[in-house]
Amino acid sequence: MKNIEYIAELDKTSGEKHKQELNELENAGICSEKWRELLAEYNVYDLRAIYHLYYVLSKKSCENDDVLNGKKIAVIANLYYLEQVEVCCAKLNEVPLEIDIYVCISDSKLENEIDKFMTRKYRIIIKKNRGRDISALLVASRKIILEYEYVCFVHDKKSAQFEEKQWAESWFYSMWENTLGSGSFVKNVIHTMESKKELGLLCIPEPFHGFFYSFMGGMWGKNFENTKQFCAQLGVDAKMEPDKEPISLGTAFWCKTKALLPLFVHEFNYEDFPEEPLPKDETISHAIERSLAYIAQAQGYYTGTLMTDEYSALRVSTLYEMMKVTTLALRTYAPLKFPSDAEQANKINRSLGTFCKKYKKIYIYGAGVKGKKCAASLKQLNVDFAGFVVSDGHAANELLYGKRVFEISSIANGNDVGIILALSEKNRNEVEKNLEGINIGGIIYY
Repeated sequence: MKNIEYIAELDKTSGEKHKQELNELENAGICSEKWRELLAEYNVYDLRAIYHLYYVLSKKSCENDDVLNGKKIAVIANLYYLEQVEVCCAKLNEVPLEIDIYVCISDSKLENEIDKFMTRKYRIIIKKNRGRDISALLVASRKIILEYEYVCFVHDKKSAQFEEKQWAESWFYSMWENTLGSGSFVKNVIHTMESKKELGLLCIPEPFHGFFYSFMGGMWGKNFENTKQFCAQLGVDAKMEPDKEPISLGTAFWCKTKALLPLFVHEFNYEDFPEEPLPKDETISHAIERSLAYIAQAQGYYTGTLMTDEYSALRVSTLYEMMKVTTLALRTYAPLKFPSDAEQANKINRSLGTFCKKYKKIYIYGAGVKGKKCAASLKQLNVDFAGFVVSDGHAANELLYGKRVFEISSIANGNDVGIILALSEKNRNEVEKNLEGINIGGIIYY
């Protein structure tokens, strides 16, 4: 699989080149061959980044009022929490009447509450209370989905813990705002997918607020291997890489049914999903939500991220402020002049993490500015190193960041010892000579 060095381009431009090329092909009506080539060779994360596959659609004005005519379209919502029914129904009531609505519930008591707030035609689907939203989609609604050309799926979201409750409420808002923002927005979604033949899946943006901030750059969690295995079970050749994040999270999306057909034709059972309480990670449900874009890719479709115009303004503003404070913090550890400097710092940290896993004892050679920055990097990686090392005659048994500073001749030798050289280039040659003849497992440069 090919890699795209997108960050390096941002040192010189705002990344407009590739998007302009794609626009020219679309305008000329010769885009399909290009997409076949791209989908065969690149990861979905890279494609979204370099071609800016973010679709910001209006809530107030409509591109094509007649776009729904003659099309079979369904919205499927899974509702569980009584206190969110009114808000969800308000959004469902805005869906154009040409679209069929199905509401999945596992408690028949919700039916009266839903009926109280719904002002348009809809159908109830009763499901078992197992598998949450994923079983609502793939077990309770499977046969229904196969009757439609386009499907939107969305669900409610809640947490009982106060801090998590606020995160969940914002995530819930994003799900419903960016799938069913308004009647005009829904029409614009279908118009966009109709006008772009290879666009098969539109997912809501990944969360980054609250605790989710800590997952930016690591949205796989512990789910790379189980997602890979799940795709293989479906017979999907998923072009997945552990350092390229999934771009479908939360299981709230619009799709062309053909784009996710291997998922929809598979005959899942409720017993395929774990019983409550659902583990927080590493389940089939976590794998499925991350697999969607790879399934679409294998079907010959690309995936975009969908937002209302109102939500996109919120996201751009918030992301800028987050990037600013994050960049200021990063400058403590590495000099940042261009975007590629941050990418280089990330590569160094990944290399450090891999190196430190190989050895029981880790020392930092150098107690100056670079040594201190290296210590900060190891702290970020949760690496408890043994101490700092300096050349003989330069240590006074002082403590630095709570770690002892050793002379090189006093540290324990052995194949389980790894040394990180955190030194300026002019000092490296001398230090490398000091290390000759010392039995250590390995060294790495910081």
